[in-house]
Amino acid sequence: MATLNPADTLDDFGEKIADLDGALTAAVDTSNDFFNHGDQMLVVSNASAGNRVVTFTARADPYNVTGSALVITIPAGKIGVSGFMNPAIWNSGGKCTFTLDAVAPTQIGILKLRKIR
Repeated sequence: MATLNPADTLDDFGEKIADLDGALTAAVDTSNDFFNHGDQMLVVSNASAGNRVVTFTARADPYNVTGSALVITIPAGKIGVSGFMNPAIWNSGGKCTFTLDAVAPTQIGILKLRKIR
């Protein structure tokens, strides 16, 4: 399993979005996780000729959605972005886990979003 580190999306002054391509790296494992504080988003760039499927599985939570899954399908040549993942639903041990149906040629990254100052 690969643990992804978030890329900060804003420059030091908080006035413009940093390089999105620089925040993505080649996917190396179909099973991945990241420390989730509820202010991160997964970005998947699908350079393959077919769809790429990303699956998040919910954990035991106070909202009784245990076992539910969020499935995101990214068409060939497109970029997909997840929504914010509520830690109460999607975290286990502080991390949110997701799987990819295949890794090549796919780039992934976790973007940490923050308010502009």
